[in-house]
Amino acid sequence: MIRKHPSAVGRARYQRTVIDSDDDHGYDEKAIQRPEEPVGQGGTRRLTPSASPALVAQDSDLLPAIAKCLSSIPTGEIAFGEEAGGMPHVTLEIFSVGQVSYPYDEHQLCKLKAFAKELRAKQFGINWNDIKKTPTWVIPGSGVTVQHPEWQDFLAGLAARAAEYLGFGNAKLTTELDALYLWEKGSLFRDYHNEYYDPLRVGTLLIILNRDYRGGEVAIACHEREMIFDPAAAKSRSFFIASHNGVKYDNLPLTEGFRLGLSYDLRLPTHDGTPVVHRLVDELLSAERQLSALITDWALEIENAGRENHPLLFVLDRVYEPHDMRLAALCAADRAKALAVQAAQREGYGWHHALRAYLVTVTAVAKNYGTAEVGRRVKYAVERAVTWDGEPRSAGVGAIFVDERCVLQPGEFDNGAVKRQLVVGKMTTTSRTRTCLMLILEKAGGENSVS
Repeated sequence: MIRKHPSAVGRARYQRTVIDSDDDHGYDEKAIQRPEEPVGQGGTRRLTPSASPALVAQDSDLLPAIAKCLSSIPTGEIAFGEEAGGMPHVTLEIFSVGQVSYPYDEHQLCKLKAFAKELRAKQFGINWNDIKKTPTWVIPGSGVTVQHPEWQDFLAGLAARAAEYLGFGNAKLTTELDALYLWEKGSLFRDYHNEYYDPLRVGTLLIILNRDYRGGEVAIACHEREMIFDPAAAKSRSFFIASHNGVKYDNLPLTEGFRLGLSYDLRLPTHDGTPVVHRLVDELLSAERQLSALITDWALEIENAGRENHPLLFVLDRVYEPHDMRLAALCAADRAKALAVQAAQREGYGWHHALRAYLVTVTAVAKNYGTAEVGRRVKYAVERAVTWDGEPRSAGVGAIFVDERCVLQPGEFDNGAVKRQLVVGKMTTTSRTRTCLMLILEKAGGENSVS
């Protein structure tokens, strides 16, 4: 039986790949299993409590439950380069072009580009002279043959590593050449919006062949509607990561000159014609449903129970400089949480509230602040708040007070009026600056709206 793409079930949303991090985040909490509710006019849905009261704190404060859900976001996006160190230098036999052999020089690549441009012009009627920015040129895999006696063994080894990284254990993923990509200076963007969803195709293996990469690099990612091969979240400069967002970003150039890459589809084996379920993708979708359900309950409390609108600060794993305060530059673990929040922002939470999210910088401004009655605390100021794209925003933030137990606890939040503020995450009293995710339900259509 062919499964429908998850985006076609229940509600419109961008589906994303899971992302790898250096830490192993467990997923012990069972996801809330609740039926999808129809989306009403204006993109909102009826607010009803979730069916899992165990995830709600006894004092009906949902912020700790939301923070716990964020902490449990599973990760799995992969990028690695070292394993490709022994890559054979292959010869490509290309229909209507001939052979392209290592070292791949500019003359050979220009022939490939001309052929790819001709193919695309015939298919879409595009006038390439009208295109201002550097495009990606594609030659379908059906017209490309990779020639080297050791290539299939090398490819099988990469597929085995991909299966391990993507959570399939010893499963033997098969590889199918999808396309030969040629691009220059910029990032490789691949669009899946017009492709039919194939449940057996669970990943992409991109092998970069350029001679200046000393054998090439490899990126692995789960399949998604759109994919950007971008080094922004890479663990080192020799790694390449496939990131996936509902938003297209202008990525920094990777290198000078042409880049040549073979894109293979990673496919699951079948058992009696039934595809194997992708565990990490299912866990991510469950976690996102759980997060959305908890935020729905949060909005319900605010609208129906007359509770104050409490913001939530979630401490990220790393501290980011101002120029890196944007979603595309976050490390893999932090980006996983940010992308889950971004997906939740596309939901509607009643007629009166919308979920806003910011990246904020929190800095210690005083130590031992407070009186004997309230204990020794550190005063932190939220100095900078930006959108996912790094655009500054006034988030109406003020000061945060942290107690001496070295873990951020509920304290006072001062922006002209005293509010309760919950900050979750590891942050010692010696940590002067940290970067956080700030979540708040604001009046829909407010000045601080973040798209």
